[in-house]
Amino acid sequence: MVRISDFFIEKMLKYGVVADCDKRIYAYGIRALIQKILFTLILFMAASMIHEILYTVVFYFSYIEIRGSYGSFHSKSRISCVWWTALICALVYYMKKMVLDFVPIYMFLVLQSFLFLLLILIKHFREPEQTLQKKGAFLYILFFVFYALGFKTGSYGIFMAFFCTAMLECIHCLLIAVSEKKQKFLKT
Repeated sequence: MVRISDFFIEKMLKYGVVADCDKRIYAYGIRALIQKILFTLILFMAASMIHEILYTVVFYFSYIEIRGSYGSFHSKSRISCVWWTALICALVYYMKKMVLDFVPIYMFLVLQSFLFLLLILIKHFREPEQTLQKKGAFLYILFFVFYALGFKTGSYGIFMAFFCTAMLECIHCLLIAVSEKKQKFLKT
């Protein structure tokens, strides 16, 4: 990956697209883009092998929007990011195969509303000046429309995007609380 980003940076420097002082920033961006492309390809290849392309597409785009609006948990390294993402994807496929079809409709609707409210509250406490995110609200409503129309794959994908984001945000809040407790303990 480093060789590929170095190749692109060399070409960009040659044609004057970037300044020499900015080449490390662009190299980082190129490596991050390559990683994103590779992981997305692997995700969709895996989805193809288990015959879950539509579910993956709905989940993937919903997850990108919801994480973009409500997510703040980020890994400290690319490797841990890949592992967290792989864990999330495994959870998403496991939940679809083993859990979602067995959840009664009223529980599904209550859980979706709870997750949406939880993410709004976490976002509000983190950034009090923020308002309701339009895309998140649209996906929340789209979940109900898909479910009402019997399009379970679409509603499952959106539900799991909310679920995984809420799970990561709760883990993030827990890690912050543990870190603060640890700092208080060390000070005393």
